[in-house]
Amino acid sequence: RLSIQAGLNCGPAAGAVVGLSRKFYCIYGDMLNTVSRFCANAQRGEVRCSEMFAKRIPRHASSLIHMERLAPVTLKGKGLMEVFLLKPEEESHRHPF
Repeated sequence: RLSIQAGLNCGPAAGAVVGLSRKFYCIYGDMLNTVSRFCANAQRGEVRCSEMFAKRIPRHASSLIHMERLAPVTLKGKGLMEVFLLKPEEESHRHPF
């Protein structure tokens, strides 16, 4: 069984193709460092997001996604940050599409 943990944030980032013989795309930025730390603190199957990201979720998405405010977390290099847990709406209320 596959399970993931994810972190969501928004902010500036830069990307580039790295390597000569084995090329891959790499993304850099403080925003990604924050996402990485959210993932390190998440449980299996959780999707966590920053307060900045949570504020940008459109109001119409509130019928599909519920946000639960978690206790503030101290992240390395970031200090104390507000963290939200994103949850899909209950199975019984899901749309058929």
